[in-house]
Amino acid sequence: MKEECGVFAINYYNDNVNIIEHTIKGLEKLQHRGQDSAGVSYIDSNKIQTFKNTGLVKDVFQGHNLCCTTNMTIGHVRYTTSNSASSFACIQPITENHPKLGAFSIAHNGHIHNLDKTDISKGYTYESDTDFIKELIKSSNLETWEDILIDVMNKIPGIYSLVMLTADSIYAMRDRFGMRPLQVGMDKLGYYISSESCAFTNVDKLLDIDPGQIIKIKDNIYNIYTHPPENLRCIFEYIYFSSKNSTIDYNNISDIRFTYGKYLAKQDVHFFNKDAIVVGSPNSGILAGKGYAEESKLQYKQLLIKNPNYNRSFIMPDQKSRQKVCNNKFKIDIETHGDIKGKTVILVDDSIVRGNTIKSIVNIFNQAGVTNLHIRSASPQLKHPCYFGIDLPTYDELIANKIPSYTNFARFLGVLTVDYLSLKNLLEAMKTANKTLKYCTGCFDGKYNSKLLDW
Repeated sequence: MKEECGVFAINYYNDNVNIIEHTIKGLEKLQHRGQDSAGVSYIDSNKIQTFKNTGLVKDVFQGHNLCCTTNMTIGHVRYTTSNSASSFACIQPITENHPKLGAFSIAHNGHIHNLDKTDISKGYTYESDTDFIKELIKSSNLETWEDILIDVMNKIPGIYSLVMLTADSIYAMRDRFGMRPLQVGMDKLGYYISSESCAFTNVDKLLDIDPGQIIKIKDNIYNIYTHPPENLRCIFEYIYFSSKNSTIDYNNISDIRFTYGKYLAKQDVHFFNKDAIVVGSPNSGILAGKGYAEESKLQYKQLLIKNPNYNRSFIMPDQKSRQKVCNNKFKIDIETHGDIKGKTVILVDDSIVRGNTIKSIVNIFNQAGVTNLHIRSASPQLKHPCYFGIDLPTYDELIANKIPSYTNFARFLGVLTVDYLSLKNLLEAMKTANKTLKYCTGCFDGKYNSKLLDW
């Protein structure tokens, strides 16, 4: 089970606000993190109620008038690459009862590597990582929620960002490595917790939950515990997964992606005349494309646009679904920019994973009559699987392992040249935002943190 999901929670000072509606709006802004299922947990008649189902947020909640008599909710959007994508048991939030402390509901973003899904001593098989965490909480003999969550934090090094609803509080915790983002926003209505700040609307204050930190929210923020941090962020959150409208660890995603493009242009050994057009691949390649154009002093045009009502191909559950999405995902914006026959185009994408999307885009440009097409990736070649929650499951699926040579890959695509941002320059670009943070680059260089692999 490998997931990349989004969590959201609200604690309002009063219960006269439509908190369910606000939670759903927050989840819609996190839809890019998961499109398989969605759900919310809330208090009604002094009991935790959970409503969830498969599908997009708008479809899951459409036509349902959920009643809520509390000022606290948690929510979740889920993406998974497992065969249990439609399994109701894996849809979050997951609600359970602790024998001493009562009901609780959890929503989780992450992936716990090296987890044995079968507990022989209990005769129990865990449905998911979240189910494992739920059972740890449920079976604990400790006397308070705070002590239980501290115990979970100390037992499991990562990877998780988690919110939990109880009868009178919301808890949030981020593993000691900080691999997955988790943030708190505050305004006159109360408090919000989200995987990304893009889900907040005009908050007055924004805080990152620190790696290893557990907080409690009950009409105020209380720091429960901070495990000594390990400092290791997932670099793919910056490259692709997070919204351009978010900040992570106080770093602006838009600024960072623009900087990737500038560093990509700096390392480019090819000379392009002033008539060359730089195009960013929608949507996560656009900012890198604009950075590339600015550094190269070339014109930028958004020749390539997305067709409406598409899904992100990267997070589709299987190869057939991804290819179908890719084939219908883009089109040339001839209405705005006119005929592009005979033009030289430099297409900048955020990353190249399986090669489905880039191959489809090349075909679109070729059909439009572009004679000189060059491909640039604003990240290094992806050569290794991710064990911590990003959908890079096998070596064989990665196009960089099938065709490692830039020249041969260019021939395969039917373009003139291909180049990738080097790992050195990627890390240099990250230093412009924060010189102290360290990043997991295992998907590029195969180097993984042993504490996460072997716990």
